[in-house]
Amino acid sequence: LTFTFPAGTVLDPGDVVVIGRDATRAAFESGWGVTLGSNVLYFRGADQVTNGFPQINSTNRRYELRDDTGTVRDGETPALVTYSNTNRRTSPADDGTLASSWTTSAWSAADPGAPPPAAGTGKLVISEFSDNRSDHTLEFLELYYDAAAGSARPDPPATLTATARSDRIELEWVTASGADYAATRVVYRTDGEPADANDGTVVADDAATPAGSYASAEHAGVSSGTTYRYAAFTRDASGTYSGSRVAAASPVPAGGKLLWRFATPASALAPPGVLPGSAGSGAVYAVSNDRRLHAMEPGTSGGRWPRSGGFSWIPPALNAPAQHRPPVVPLGGSTLVYLAAQDGRAYAIDAHDGSVAWSAGPFAPALTASPVGLFSAFDPAAPNRLFVGTRDPGGANRIVALDPLTGSEDAGRGFANETAKGGDGAAMGIVTGLLADYGAHRIYATTRRGGSAATVWCVDVSGGTAQLVWSAAVGDVDAAPSLRSGVVYVGTLAGEVVALDAATGAV
Repeated sequence: LTFTFPAGTVLDPGDVVVIGRDATRAAFESGWGVTLGSNVLYFRGADQVTNGFPQINSTNRRYELRDDTGTVRDGETPALVTYSNTNRRTSPADDGTLASSWTTSAWSAADPGAPPPAAGTGKLVISEFSDNRSDHTLEFLELYYDAAAGSARPDPPATLTATARSDRIELEWVTASGADYAATRVVYRTDGEPADANDGTVVADDAATPAGSYASAEHAGVSSGTTYRYAAFTRDASGTYSGSRVAAASPVPAGGKLLWRFATPASALAPPGVLPGSAGSGAVYAVSNDRRLHAMEPGTSGGRWPRSGGFSWIPPALNAPAQHRPPVVPLGGSTLVYLAAQDGRAYAIDAHDGSVAWSAGPFAPALTASPVGLFSAFDPAAPNRLFVGTRDPGGANRIVALDPLTGSEDAGRGFANETAKGGDGAAMGIVTGLLADYGAHRIYATTRRGGSAATVWCVDVSGGTAQLVWSAAVGDVDAAPSLRSGVVYVGTLAGEVVALDAATGAV
């Protein structure tokens, strides 16, 4: 089995990589009872390998680390007893091919995210691999970038984005924080990603912008059809460079209908949310797998971060990505963007400056469905509540009700198919979509099958306690429902579109 790190993955000295077999970061942390630090990059092995990676389900599993040329950089690890055990490297300086360099213990003694003491080798090494007899999806392999002696490096820029037009590419970033900050250098190549701060053509070498601040640069004279790969590096007072933040962009064709294109450091898998208005009063919001919420000025000349009028946007960082259209709501004198993230938390982000107004949870290993709300500003008779749905493949799921201004939970208006709220007590499957009906003060939800066979749910939230109106078993559903003229429409994984009476649930 082979796991390949995604292109653009950057490690700084002291960083740790954990590959969990088939669990989200939040589920992995919950299952092992740990909180992975900010220096830990987490990958879910099942995103690449069928049945996950690593698969520690027998004895004598061996692992090795190869670079992009196929050269072995660490290992092959020796034949160790892996079934029901964890194997931890005693030191990065020890020969990883020897059994004497490893300590074998019961799997419950594993400590993911906590590498062996630094040894000053300057190498990336395999540091631990472990079974989990309680839940095989939590099996993991850990790597550790042991910093070379005396080689402390500054933090890289917080983020980097690129907005492409027909004649130029506009770069924006946030400089690193820290007393040792001196400058940011941005370089590019067209034949591959820059390997370091001296590998490519310099677009910007900015020593004027202070630490922890917004900065930008313009790359003019770009050629249509060419992909420009940018990397931004922090330089400290001693001249040492950080690892990179990367983005790639291609100019849009001149004279066409496509006017600009915005690129983040990672893929974006959901449509955008919109705050109506022109530049200075409106914005477009998009989630990205770089764990940030991005915002762009609207209109034909838009695409840059909103920083005019009432905006001073800085992309906020989440603990895990969100993968849904972000709803944007004017509320209580503020305008908030709501997110349900894969760390199991809900977030409210100030739409003008990117600050986190509140975060709540975690409510489950992950949240993936877009939040929906009922707001008294739009309907005075509606409860002022935000609703999110949980994604727990191994447990009971629920609809969570929150105060949209504070994030505090309203347990009464939440729903988990409880008998006291009209349900039958069977576990709901993972919640895949939500829809709010203002006229009826109801929430419609779609789910996978769980302990309950029902996969479409109608819940009344007009009172202080949620009540199930109806549920229907139509097969697994992976998208939000639609409502029109008293009919709820859902698309099932079996390829069927099902129409249900919104009042009764009858097909």
